[in-house]
Amino acid sequence: MNSRGILIKISPFDSKQVLTRINKQTLSIFLIFCFSLFTSFSTFGQPIANGQDKFLGNIIGNGLNIPSDFSNYWNQVTAENAGKWQNVERNQDEYYWTQLDSIYNYAIEHNFPYKHHTLIWGNQQPRWINELDSAEQYKQIVEWISLIGQRYPKADFCDVVNEPLPDHNPPDGGGSRPRANYKNALGGDGVTDWDWVINSFKLARKYLPNTKLLINDYGILNSTENTNAYIKLINILKDSSLIDGIGCQAHGFEETSAVLIKSNLDKLAQTGLPIYITELDINIQDDEQQKVKYEELFPLMWEHPAVKGITLWGYIQNRTWKPFTYLLTNKLVERPAMKWLRSYLLSSSKTSGSYYTGNYPNLFAELLNKSDDEINTKIDSAFSQLFYGDDKTERLYYPVEPDMAYIEDINNTDVRTEGMSYGMMIAVQMNKKKEFDRLWKWAKTYMQHQDGPSKYYFAWHCKTNGEVLSYGSASDGEEWFVISLLFASARWGDDEGIFNYKVEAQNILDAMLNKNESSDGRNVVTNMFNKKEKKVVFVPDGSADDFTDPSYHLPHYYELWARWADKNNQFWYDAADTSREYFKRAVNPETGLAPDYTKFDGSPYNPFGGGNNNFQFDAWRTIANVAIDYTWFAKDDWEVEECNKLLNFFYSKGVKTYGNNFTLDGKQYSNAHSTGLVAMNTVACLASTSDNTKDFVEDLWNAEVPTGKYRYYDGMLYMLGMLQVTGNFRIYDLKETAK
Repeated sequence: MNSRGILIKISPFDSKQVLTRINKQTLSIFLIFCFSLFTSFSTFGQPIANGQDKFLGNIIGNGLNIPSDFSNYWNQVTAENAGKWQNVERNQDEYYWTQLDSIYNYAIEHNFPYKHHTLIWGNQQPRWINELDSAEQYKQIVEWISLIGQRYPKADFCDVVNEPLPDHNPPDGGGSRPRANYKNALGGDGVTDWDWVINSFKLARKYLPNTKLLINDYGILNSTENTNAYIKLINILKDSSLIDGIGCQAHGFEETSAVLIKSNLDKLAQTGLPIYITELDINIQDDEQQKVKYEELFPLMWEHPAVKGITLWGYIQNRTWKPFTYLLTNKLVERPAMKWLRSYLLSSSKTSGSYYTGNYPNLFAELLNKSDDEINTKIDSAFSQLFYGDDKTERLYYPVEPDMAYIEDINNTDVRTEGMSYGMMIAVQMNKKKEFDRLWKWAKTYMQHQDGPSKYYFAWHCKTNGEVLSYGSASDGEEWFVISLLFASARWGDDEGIFNYKVEAQNILDAMLNKNESSDGRNVVTNMFNKKEKKVVFVPDGSADDFTDPSYHLPHYYELWARWADKNNQFWYDAADTSREYFKRAVNPETGLAPDYTKFDGSPYNPFGGGNNNFQFDAWRTIANVAIDYTWFAKDDWEVEECNKLLNFFYSKGVKTYGNNFTLDGKQYSNAHSTGLVAMNTVACLASTSDNTKDFVEDLWNAEVPTGKYRYYDGMLYMLGMLQVTGNFRIYDLKETAK
């Protein structure tokens, strides 16, 4: 079972505008008009944090009158008041969902993360709850939480308990205007001092199983004492795997120093949980002073690695909680702070990767001075041989009439999800729709489970007649199926049935996160990604779901899923970031070599006694994942260092003669100079700044297309590598297609 990953971006449309018969004066007026539209407020723009790896959201106060410009500024949604219990069930068993439904649906339609605010709080609770005894209160609480879970199953986040710290707003009946009094119904302080919070989170976990559960409170980042108390509560919840993130309100920061906020963010980050700034506003009347405060505080929060999103608390004059926190006047004119915010986010965005520029390096042209004709001929010839060459010695692609085909592992005489998904990726990159559809229909017909615990997963290998050899799944196959289908949707559009590529991809994505969370039982089907670790598992089965394979980590694919998927978008952003950090722990610090398998902490692992704690066949592909991730998104300069380190290691072993298996500290124990490894090392040259890259590129150019008994794995990696190093492995962008 092996995997590989790589991309690039191309807009499916080239826009050319021709102005004819227009005199200079008319043209000048036209250009001035266009410029004035561009530099005024974002009437037709995208959210100002669009394309970033964290969101910048806002509240919607009135679900019946959502601001028409909301999506031109913000890309996350929180209901300001519509989701609070009092506003939904002011009278017992009489529900008002209209505004909350509207806000939720708006978020779903725009593919924005939606946060429910809030389940448990001392304020804005229905008055009738205080008149019930504890047993009836608990029954009503369970009903309330279960209704939210049923009605809003696609909620990305939920503030489970709001403002729980003592003397804030727990539901203890205290306060000058008495709060709700159902704390004891949830268990009171109990043995932990926080039993009522723990039980609230247990209910939320039960009834909102696919939603990230947050705690939320004010006065945290501007108070070390509150931060310390908050961390104690958070760690109690974390120890029971009940909490997924930390919410920190950001009201009242007008006089707060950046140093204090940074210190407390650092403390919270030590919990290992993501932080969300949930209610940011700066209540300053003077335009310039408000802008200065944003300039001081916003970057330190936005750029903190533990902060995964920021939600502002209103933005239009006369529609904010505090009178001077607005960023747009009631005539929709931007205040200086809003203009600065847009400029800052634009300048802080990492936009040097191919995803942003649309430019893909071609190493054969750049380093070897090969012509387009030479390069295209070489690629076409390789495809022709591997897909339509001699049946016994060359081809891997075998049609099954009338309209299916498979990729065969020749040595093992079987069909694997790895090879099928690689074949589909090669086909979509080369605009071979017929071959793509044939492969997909075979995989859909013989490999994908259509019901039962493994529904939408694939049997990882079959006989060439379609008979299943193993009903279990290998995670890399599903990953490559998903991205290939998404590219097909963008490049060719969707048809009906199994050729509605986008729907098919989404079904697999949903399945990846909606099986059993984990298990130690053999043949128990589990999630393909461990939600706590945010890492892909080796096999989604209880016997092998507690470790991973470095070559299965495809952060560049997860980045795209985060942008295009119908749900769980923030999870995919988090998974991308997690994989980048994981790579640093998984590779040897001296050689840059990765093992085949590791534990989730990155330490080498050899569960089956086959030497998988060493650099073997799966591990060939890891460096290509690192290099393509940097080529597409350029988010971590460590990836350049890693590519340099690994290439320098192989250079020291002889570019044309190095072997294919090593211990992680660099001892070679196989002398075969494998074409698949040659291809993957050459892909590393895309991100490398080393002086020796030309030698690796020449080695791939001179390599023969694999033939013979062992041509399957070498051949697939060779073909993918050829596309990757020539700029022919591209991102076909669903968002661009939609436009």
